[in-house]
Amino acid sequence: MKPLTVGNVVSAGLRIYRDRFSSYYRLAFIGSLWSYIPIYGWAKLFANMGVISRLAFKELNENPEPEKEAVRHVKPRLWKFLGAFLLVTIRFFIAWFLYLFGFILLSILGAFLVQFFNNPVVGIILGLLIILASVFLVISFFRIIARYFIYELPIAIEDDITAGAAIKRSIELTRDNIFRIQIIVLIASLVTFPIFGVNIGASFLQQAINNSAEYQSWFKVLSYIVSSLLMTALGALIIPFWQSIKAVIYYDLRVRREGLGIELEENN
Repeated sequence: MKPLTVGNVVSAGLRIYRDRFSSYYRLAFIGSLWSYIPIYGWAKLFANMGVISRLAFKELNENPEPEKEAVRHVKPRLWKFLGAFLLVTIRFFIAWFLYLFGFILLSILGAFLVQFFNNPVVGIILGLLIILASVFLVISFFRIIARYFIYELPIAIEDDITAGAAIKRSIELTRDNIFRIQIIVLIASLVTFPIFGVNIGASFLQQAINNSAEYQSWFKVLSYIVSSLLMTALGALIIPFWQSIKAVIYYDLRVRREGLGIELEENN
């Protein structure tokens, strides 16, 4: 079949999100509640996200799977999801540290060279070079994000795969489609930005209440509970959308790289 365009990927993700909203939202909300419990709760959240992606992929495969069957398949892989998340987080942290170190090093070097040459023209040239180098570092970091974007999908969908192998699988599938994935993520982020905005606003409001001496302790506790539930409910709106988008990307990449013999209606 013809590979999907960026618009097709986002449209397909929105369609699946819309058609299966109630069941996907329930899974996301329950997983989000679990996330308040360290370690085991985090694993439950990632597993529920995996269930959503598996169900979405099965929809794309025109082979819908009952939710109970998807849960049965994913449940034994609970710790694989957490393990993969930790491995990816460590890699992100190392990459971010190296990029931040590189940016600081460039800034110090640039300042030293400007002082050494004491020439405005040299300063302008070095400044432009530092800006270009900084842009390169940012682009490189977002390339890494794209390479690991679907790392949990193989765990949820494929058989007999470890956390490390799932990460390698994500790197392999995304290898020639980094820019497409970055554009898809950008467009999908614009779609979910209003919800992120409300969440950020609620967080700032709660912080202001906590820091204010005008409110009594009971009110601060109550406002914390209410804002936490609100942010959890709003966050659960975003999770199914992103997992649906990831499922479409995973599907499309397998079609592109492996000729997966399944068809997807590209338009609503």
